[in-house]
Amino acid sequence: MAEPKSGVEALQAAVIDGLRASAPLTALVGARIYDEVPADSDRPQPPYVYVGGVSKARRELSCGPGWNIRLRLYVVGLGFGRLALWEIVEIIAELVDETEPVLAGRWALLDRITVASAADVVEPADPKSAAIELVTILSD
Repeated sequence: MAEPKSGVEALQAAVIDGLRASAPLTALVGARIYDEVPADSDRPQPPYVYVGGVSKARRELSCGPGWNIRLRLYVVGLGFGRLALWEIVEIIAELVDETEPVLAGRWALLDRITVASAADVVEPADPKSAAIELVTILSD
């Protein structure tokens, strides 16, 4: 992997690598774990997982500047009901919550990744989906 250009990119890569290494998760979604969902013409069949919005807010730390990071993951499914979708959400939450992956490049986590929330995303015209919001603090 090339050197990440930002701390957020390094964090995203570490989270995705961790998800792809999980046998229970890949048993349900296969290799369909993306940092960006392929274009409509190549859109994968659900279920799949992808990285959604990221936000960062500056935070002054005793060791220098840092960032409060919020990273959102989405799980997309088509099955009847939401149980299968939430099974995937729960696996991801267990995999990621309270972890401290090593980031590539010069960036480091200053706090564990925690799952701040998980919720259904209700869009009538879209497949069933849920969002998982992760939070952490990242060095600059």
